[in-house]
Amino acid sequence: MARILFWTELFWPYIGGVQVLTAKTLPLLRRRGYDFALITSHGDRDLPDVDSYDGIPIYRFRFLEALTKRDIDLLSHAKHQLA
Repeated sequence: MARILFWTELFWPYIGGVQVLTAKTLPLLRRRGYDFALITSHGDRDLPDVDSYDGIPIYRFRFLEALTKRDIDLLSHAKHQLA
């Protein structure tokens, strides 16, 4: 089984071209035997840090918030969490 780390700026419940394509494609590939973990951002919503979508684990980090606020401590914390 192939294990894939998929990293995208935003994901469900956000709606956009990449988000919709990813939400449709990853579950289909998962059913074909691929094992995914999805890394994304909270964006501007209060979303859980850990979630799942159709059996695919979602891990959200505050990278966009850190970059927008120019908060090096928050960026460092997000990087540490990801590692």
